[in-house]
Amino acid sequence: MSLRMTGNDTYRDMFGELLANLTFEASSKDGCSIVFSAIPGYNKVLSEGGVWWAPSPYRDLSSDMKTQDASVETCAGRSMVLVSTALDMVVGDPYTAKTPRFDAELLLCSSKYFSSKVDATVAINQTSVTVMFDVDDYYRTRRPLSEEALNLSSIEQAFFASGWSERFGRNPGSLYNNADGPWYGGPLSAIAAGHRYNEDPRKLQNLTSLLPDMKAMFQQFFGEKLLETWTQSVDRDLAIPDAKVTVTKARIIASEDVGFPLAVLLLCSGLLISGVAYLTRLERRPLNLSQEPGKIESTAALILGDSVLRELLCNSDKLSQETLSSGLKGCVLGVTRGQIFVMSSSDKKLIEAEQLPAIHDARPAVIRLPVGALLTSFLFSLLAGLAVLYRLSSSTGFYQTSVAYQLQLHIAQTTATLAPYTIVPTFLAIGAKLWFAMVTDSVQKYQPFVAMMGRPAKLSESISVEYHNTPTALVSLKALKSSHWLLALLGVGAFASEAFTVSMSALWYRELRDTSRMADLSRGLKIRTAPSESGMSGRNHTLLSSNDTRGLFIPQLYDVSLQNWLYSATTEITQHGVTPAWSKDTWSFLPMDLSGVDYDIRYARGALNNNTQIRNLTLQTTGLKASLDCHSLNYASDPPLWLTELDFLHSPISNGVSLWNDTNRPSILDLGYTLKNFSSATLDLQSINCCANDSMGQIGDAVVGYWSNAYGPELTSTWIHGRPIQGLYTPNDDSQQELFVWQQAPQMSAVSCKPRIEAAKSLVTIDIETGVVYEYEIIGTLRNVSEAWLWPYSQKNITRDTTSWDDDGTYPSFEDAVRVNASWGYLFWDAVINSGQQGAWFRFQDPGLNVDLVSYSMLHLANDSREALLDPETLAEHASTTFGIFFKYFANWNITWDADWTRYVYEKDVPSKIDVKISVPTDQLLMSPVAAIMSMSILVFLIFVTIIMFTTNRHKYKAIPRNVNILVSILGWVYASDRLLAWAESAPPSKPWYQALFSKTSPLAAQQRVKMGPFIDSAGNERWGIEMVDTEVVDALHEDKAKHQRSLGGSAGEHHCMCA
Repeated sequence: MSLRMTGNDTYRDMFGELLANLTFEASSKDGCSIVFSAIPGYNKVLSEGGVWWAPSPYRDLSSDMKTQDASVETCAGRSMVLVSTALDMVVGDPYTAKTPRFDAELLLCSSKYFSSKVDATVAINQTSVTVMFDVDDYYRTRRPLSEEALNLSSIEQAFFASGWSERFGRNPGSLYNNADGPWYGGPLSAIAAGHRYNEDPRKLQNLTSLLPDMKAMFQQFFGEKLLETWTQSVDRDLAIPDAKVTVTKARIIASEDVGFPLAVLLLCSGLLISGVAYLTRLERRPLNLSQEPGKIESTAALILGDSVLRELLCNSDKLSQETLSSGLKGCVLGVTRGQIFVMSSSDKKLIEAEQLPAIHDARPAVIRLPVGALLTSFLFSLLAGLAVLYRLSSSTGFYQTSVAYQLQLHIAQTTATLAPYTIVPTFLAIGAKLWFAMVTDSVQKYQPFVAMMGRPAKLSESISVEYHNTPTALVSLKALKSSHWLLALLGVGAFASEAFTVSMSALWYRELRDTSRMADLSRGLKIRTAPSESGMSGRNHTLLSSNDTRGLFIPQLYDVSLQNWLYSATTEITQHGVTPAWSKDTWSFLPMDLSGVDYDIRYARGALNNNTQIRNLTLQTTGLKASLDCHSLNYASDPPLWLTELDFLHSPISNGVSLWNDTNRPSILDLGYTLKNFSSATLDLQSINCCANDSMGQIGDAVVGYWSNAYGPELTSTWIHGRPIQGLYTPNDDSQQELFVWQQAPQMSAVSCKPRIEAAKSLVTIDIETGVVYEYEIIGTLRNVSEAWLWPYSQKNITRDTTSWDDDGTYPSFEDAVRVNASWGYLFWDAVINSGQQGAWFRFQDPGLNVDLVSYSMLHLANDSREALLDPETLAEHASTTFGIFFKYFANWNITWDADWTRYVYEKDVPSKIDVKISVPTDQLLMSPVAAIMSMSILVFLIFVTIIMFTTNRHKYKAIPRNVNILVSILGWVYASDRLLAWAESAPPSKPWYQALFSKTSPLAAQQRVKMGPFIDSAGNERWGIEMVDTEVVDALHEDKAKHQRSLGGSAGEHHCMCA
């Protein structure tokens, strides 16, 4: 809207002063025109401030503005906003007017209501509920709401008639009289009191921010009214919408970078295994075996059918692997019906008896002592490296770019991340596992033979390749069953090496953490010891009363804007608001000027090669805490002391008139109660006249809660709960006092409390930009802060005069004044407790609720349970907590660094240096404690196993003349074992493992034993190999076999190796 002055008139008031009456017209482009007149300096509309008027007629809520509507029809239904600077006019005689610049913004506003069905997502967590929906979808599908749907006019009436000026306005003549300050009316009072504008009309004239704030405020009011209507409606029939509940839980998510290549490898492995299984099926590659070849007796049975093969193997007992392989190089062998036959060969023997070589060390290199020492050193190096890295990771951490480097690979539309810090440990673990696996593999192959060298073994235990084909997890179980202790320990080590690979791959992870650097900061404040000073002139050496001294200070401690420390403390307790800077819980910490740490922050960023935002500082400072020591007051449990019973039917007669009759008594009660005073030190109970909770004729619960007795050494917290009735009732007596009547005898709880303010050295971590305390630790001993109570409103007279006459011959001037000094403890004590007595700004008076801010906060701490505060212990506990929270807001209120003093609790100090720790958010390489401890434990175990493995049975490994990896090596040890061959010929074929599980070994076979080492064959020659231990059964079988061969006319040479 545009504003123009259409007229100016002058007239003299009753005192003869010349005044100017100005007429203005505000008009809009669509024809709305409003004409009003005002006198500069007298009417608010031309003062600094603003107002949000309800729709026509546009009356100022303070009722001293005079307006007239020029075109009501065109303006009807629309509200108006005026924000202006002050218009000052100097009116002379003859009439002159000096008009300074007059900045004004006028807005004509109309309300429109829409509705739309949208899909909403409601996010619920421990501290808040957030509703999210598609705003664009709302605008596409919204439809206007009709007047009949919601009674929209009543909503607007409630919005503009909600007592905004009472909550946020300034009332001349009150304790907070500030006639020079801006004035605000209507809902604009709440907007102007916000942090963004701070009651500055020039900031409010910024329509870019003002219009969204106005819309948001009206929308919030509209939503709360709808919610209130829905929750209070008794006969509502609301449709329950369909909803899907999504619960957020911690999940394990597969990494696409690793999962995709792993899936490809597994698929390829599966295809290769399937191919091998298909190409090696029996139809394609028949084995021609009649029994399981894993046992020694089955291996010996392979050469029973061919004496030529046994002849070729003569004197091969202690031949080396190379000599044996070279001698049999020209032989072609085949397998038919479970027997090995020589299909072609040379005529010469492998070696003559007199040419047998000396025994040499035929052990594989991997199980020799130098390799064992090298493996042990490698494992020790890994253990030492892990221990050092774990120590460094736990203390300083790794945050250099080269250490925490990640390689990004872009393949097609996928980005893969390769991290050297995970690849390198994994490769090292795989190397250790493969090395250990090679050693384990060799030991597994040698173990059955080493076991037979030590003691005779059962035939069922005399296995050749069964350990090698057994899965790692089952090797130890089989070894324990056969009493192969070393192999059992080795099997556990092999399984541990597999786990070692997993733990090493999970050893490192990246995380954004704070990296610390030390810096210096100047401490410039200390707890205030000097008193605050105020005074009054013209007292003529007369001392002030106790109430007057407090009255000099208390108005300065109150501010009706939303930034007031009383409002802020209430907001934190009741609305989970943000705690002020340099405070947390009920602690307030000595603030410091952080501007001097800028250089250190820049240096920290450069040293760490890090451009991230530095937020945290850790430093030592002083913490302050206020609390109350309370005890219950006995009079609360004695109602006759504070309660008067009113008998409306049988009332006494005073001066011939009954105190109560049908004209002045409550019509709904025959008997009632009212509060009465019994002590000047407690709350003025008799003055309570609010607030009943009468809804639709039903009398509901109501509470009264106030802190009082501020001018004594203790405060009284009073909480009253009952059912008062609506209205005030005056008896027919001389007092003519209006009584607040209760339907039933109310309950009361009261505690008396003394203040306690303590300080202690504290270690705090704060946000550099906001001063928010993230965490704190009290590291010193608590002490009482006596500085808070040094000056209890001390008074002194100051008189100044002049010794010379004035130029005009008048008497010299005198200035008489009284100065009052008070410590900040008394100021806070009086301000917080008297706040509820200072008008409507610092208390709540609504239906069923008549409390000051501190009592309202205590109600919230009690989970809004009105009955809970009737318990004196609960009342005392919440009173102390509330007192502490309000104190931290008082202590941190309006601290400035460029002033000579910093409000009340703190004062300037001689600058001194303190150490602070700067926390820089940095990508750090961290070692998982679980993975690290697991890896180091496994390494210790593997080192132990390795030492045992390479120092045990060394002489037995050396005694084995050649490798046991090929079948001919084993055949060279059984070709002359007559008893073993005889047993193999007569014994039943061995069964596969899956059949042997469900069958029992025959008692005869269970008695047989075999041993590896030197033995004498049937021809009297000394052999070295595997032979059955002498038993009667075996000897009988051997003798029967010899007789049978002689009866057939055969020679012994056909069945036995006759070596020259």
